[in-house]
Amino acid sequence: MSTWTSRLAAALLLSGCLAAPAAVQRVDGLAVGAPAGYCAATAARAAAAGGDFLAFAPCTGAAAPVLTATVGAGGSATGLDLSGPVVAAFARSEAGRASLSRAGDAASVEVLEVLQYGSAVLIRLTDAAPGPGGLPPGEAWRALLVQDGRLLTLTAAGSGTDRAAGLDLILAFVKAVQATNGARP
Repeated sequence: MSTWTSRLAAALLLSGCLAAPAAVQRVDGLAVGAPAGYCAATAARAAAAGGDFLAFAPCTGAAAPVLTATVGAGGSATGLDLSGPVVAAFARSEAGRASLSRAGDAASVEVLEVLQYGSAVLIRLTDAAPGPGGLPPGEAWRALLVQDGRLLTLTAAGSGTDRAAGLDLILAFVKAVQATNGARP
């Protein structure tokens, strides 16, 4: 985990996107697109046995939420029920809160709400643990969705993620991912 954290910190420092890279990153043919105003923070990219970690930062380098995506390995969504009530029950459980925590500590997470948006489930939470790249503890939004048989976890966290702004941003992220893959919400 410290490797991708270090990469994210470096990417955020360089997030002015000197050459304005495209806001789409690919993982084995799956495209992960970001909303307008976000650039790919490719230095933060990391691969692990369970999937890939991607990050996007504001192209201007301004203090704004950072977007991350974890793309599960092929078939990682097999058998998953991503209906709102099922995800809500899991997210509020000790195991669910631990999986949502930046530090793996269930006690650091409070799930504030869970919403269904089409085929995606959105989770608003607070995490008392510090985040990668020096992100302060605080409110964040997560979206869980399935794309091409893979589980994707999208996150909007950091400066400016109050409820309304965070919801708008995570919805824009979900729509960007779906649009880059020809899917609809």
